Amino acid sequence: MATALAGAGNGPCERIVCLGLGHVWTKAGTRQLALLETLRADATVAKPGALVIAADPAFDERDKAVLAALRIDVPPTMELADKAHATNGQRTLYFMPHCPAVLYNNVLWANWSQKALCDALIVGNRLVSYLDDGRELPEDCECLRKLAHRARVLAPQLGKALEVNSLFELAFCDMLPHAFFSEDLDLKLFDDIPAPARFD
Repeated sequence: MATALAGAGNGPCERIVCLGLGHVWTKAGTRQLALLETLRADATVAKPGALVIAADPAFDERDKAVLAALRIDVPPTMELADKAHATNGQRTLYFMPHCPAVLYNNVLWANWSQKALCDALIVGNRLVSYLDDGRELPEDCECLRKLAHRARVLAPQLGKALEVNSLFELAFCDMLPHAFFSEDLDLKLFDDIPAPARFD
């Protein structure tokens, strides 16, 4: 996966934003956290000393203690966590294992410009699966609806390789690296700014 992410160009990431990790002491959470740390340690993916932020309303004190020991920042409120969704001109890796469609949508909404999206890498569910697998996409996920087919999957074979191993299936099934490229993003696409999706 690191090779695929590095191949997207624009250099290593200055920030990693981890969303939806869940409890890090579960089997799936432990494996996902190990992958996050592996990517963080790879100089082709993240700059040395890159800021790592993790946010999930499910985090408890055990999760926060583990993350603090790994030098991963946990915003004290979800409102502050929401502010981390934008790249703000920094190459940013979004690590989003099995997040709901509305969370992907809101990350895309926070980066609703050609430049901001080209600064973003997403490791998470195949975005097109929310449109193509018969799932009912919430009506207010307009950003995801417009951009899912414009995100390039950097290593499509990777998902199958992970799924064949039952040890990793729950942690990594349908989890792939994505990137956006300017040639795939017509500037007219950004004339209308959809509203962010709502969490019920």
